[in-house]
Amino acid sequence: MKITRRNFIASIVGGVVGIQVTPLPWKFTDDAAIWTQNWRWVPVPPTGEFTKETSVCNLCPGGCGIAVRKVDERAVKIEGRTDYPVNPGGICPVGMGGLQLLYNEGIRFPGPMKRVGPRGSGEFQDITWDEAFAILGKRISGLRKHGQPQKL
Repeated sequence: MKITRRNFIASIVGGVVGIQVTPLPWKFTDDAAIWTQNWRWVPVPPTGEFTKETSVCNLCPGGCGIAVRKVDERAVKIEGRTDYPVNPGGICPVGMGGLQLLYNEGIRFPGPMKRVGPRGSGEFQDITWDEAFAILGKRISGLRKHGQPQKL
């Protein structure tokens, strides 16, 4: 058979139609949906009583109104407030990522920490709240004594 443009296009169209008629692509789609739903690392949504708290987001200068959906005092979703004049129902990506900031242990300080390395090195040491307040009090009183409270 001589390959002409007409024969080539007819072969391609016939192949595509033939694949679509067979159950194979639909079987793969169904299997992929089942496989992705049964992964062990897919988080299970918490169960319990839903409550909603309203607040203002302070992650950026916009000051958007947010509504935080909670399940048993654990925040599970942040969405924009429709009754807020600044952002009627909308919210920026930074505000949407607020839960990641709250629960991501890699970027969240679990308690007071003191820098032990040079600035910017990311080396910190856990300290107690009493030690943190003592260090802060010494720093504030030293600055006030030298007449430079604005340097805090």
